[in-house]
Amino acid sequence: MFKTQIRFPSFISRFFAFIIDMAVLVLLTMPLSRFMNFYLYRWRLSDYFALHNVDITSLEAMAQSMASQEFMSYAASEGGPAILTIFAINCAMQLVLMAFYLTACLYYKAMTPGYFIIRSRIVDEFSLGTPSLWQLVKRFIALGFFFIGIWTILFDDKKRAWHDKISNTIIIKV
Repeated sequence: MFKTQIRFPSFISRFFAFIIDMAVLVLLTMPLSRFMNFYLYRWRLSDYFALHNVDITSLEAMAQSMASQEFMSYAASEGGPAILTIFAINCAMQLVLMAFYLTACLYYKAMTPGYFIIRSRIVDEFSLGTPSLWQLVKRFIALGFFFIGIWTILFDDKKRAWHDKISNTIIIKV
């Protein structure tokens, strides 16, 4: 009776939903990322820009300067730590935005735009109700650590990935 009433999306459907969600995430975060990078580069590379008389109010001037051979030499020597700092801050920012996007969508609507397109939603595995915030946080953390676990969707009768199993959630067709 359980298996006949509930349908689970296929691996291909869930992969398609993931691609849609990542595209939406990129479109939403790109302006903020560009803004943050502009100020991060101005902050961490101010010595280089001052030494080479680069107009730090112009994104185009900064980009042209960073495409030069002089910048490549600087990055390979004393500029390396600054560039690594920018990269680390950018990665952390993207991770926080991704966590917020996925958790907020799943908490408030039980679906992301990708799940909406494939007509699926996330539910608690046992009650079939809306998952708790704690389950969604566990799901996101497990997704980050066990990304390879998506392949279990192909072999699980409920089409669960490792992050679904760890958070006790399932994705169902609506």
